[in-house]
Amino acid sequence: MSCLRNPRRGAAAVFAAALALALPGAAFAHGDEVHAAWTLGPNGGLFGSAGDYHVELAPVDGAMTVWLTDIDGAPVPTDGMAATVAVQHDDQRLDLDLVPAGDHMLEVKDERIQPAEGDRLIFQTIAPDGEPNEARFEIRPDD
Repeated sequence: MSCLRNPRRGAAAVFAAALALALPGAAFAHGDEVHAAWTLGPNGGLFGSAGDYHVELAPVDGAMTVWLTDIDGAPVPTDGMAATVAVQHDDQRLDLDLVPAGDHMLEVKDERIQPAEGDRLIFQTIAPDGEPNEARFEIRPDD
């Protein structure tokens, strides 16, 4: 039954749409979880969701580290995992391959990584089941 035929569902859909418009970019949703865009992870990095993963991304001058956990917070092994991160600064884009760095970490070292306010970071990986996953972040003044 569509939400147009069921008034309760229609009202819920209208409320959800209004909330989404009122808070653009204010939250990442994963299943029934919501993470504020400014949420910091346990390692002090930017925190979000990508498919079945929680992603913590920490950019610093010359390097970027990513920690992966499942939706319950358990570490996800990264051995053999292919992943990339794109850094968008103004009209420039830097695409980088991440490599496993032990346990549940991925990293890249590159002197061109110079995080700045307004930069957009796009993390992408392919899950073992072949499902692509993506998380997007923006560096804000209080990050």
